[in-house]
Amino acid sequence: MTRSVLIVEDNELNRRLFCHVLTRAGYRVIEAADGETGVALATSERPSLVVLDMELPEIPGTEVIRRIREQESVAQTPILVVSALVSESLASHAQALGCSGFLQKPVAPRALVAAVDRAVCRPEPTA
Repeated sequence: MTRSVLIVEDNELNRRLFCHVLTRAGYRVIEAADGETGVALATSERPSLVVLDMELPEIPGTEVIRRIREQESVAQTPILVVSALVSESLASHAQALGCSGFLQKPVAPRALVAAVDRAVCRPEPTA
């Protein structure tokens, strides 16, 4: 079964790059350009992993994480945070919210694939 990755990224260029890289690595990719759509797709599509930008229009990444964690069907879905805003406190905060990892933008394609591979190597969540 092909694992799916939901990319929640408002920057179209970054989103296209992440999608291209992960599709070539064998993942089925789902895209969202904002947090509201990301939460809705996480719930309806139940991806193997969410790759989440923290700086999003309308609602911030921290709120996206909170809303996903509130949904029983996807509460255990791994979330990989990707952000240009780098600080130890942001990385710690993401980890405290239950995220699987943190990558700094710009992200090298190999680093993205390696982080996604690590995050989805555990068994997929069940309902």
